[in-house]
Amino acid sequence: MTVTDATITGLAVHHLRLPVKSVRSHGIGDVSSTVDVVYAAVVTSDGIVGWGEASPWPLFTGTAEANAAALDRYLRPAVTGQRLCKLPGIMQACERTLVGHFEA
Repeated sequence: MTVTDATITGLAVHHLRLPVKSVRSHGIGDVSSTVDVVYAAVVTSDGIVGWGEASPWPLFTGTAEANAAALDRYLRPAVTGQRLCKLPGIMQACERTLVGHFEA
């Protein structure tokens, strides 16, 4: 089986709260204590696992909880069972499925 023959068999979504060791100052405010992040792992039929980050900047684009839920509920069904060789079509389906959640 080649990579192009592989199909997506699963999507694992991980929402983590990571500690911040020192305050990070940004133009819109400070980040301290913890930061919420979302990681997704796409699993294929040939055992390849691809990781991606879907972490928003809450002041502008929503929350990590919303991104994790969007990945789990809406994008998982859109990608599961799709063949990797159809990647442009998979991305178009994701854009149609989840409008306005660019991080997810």
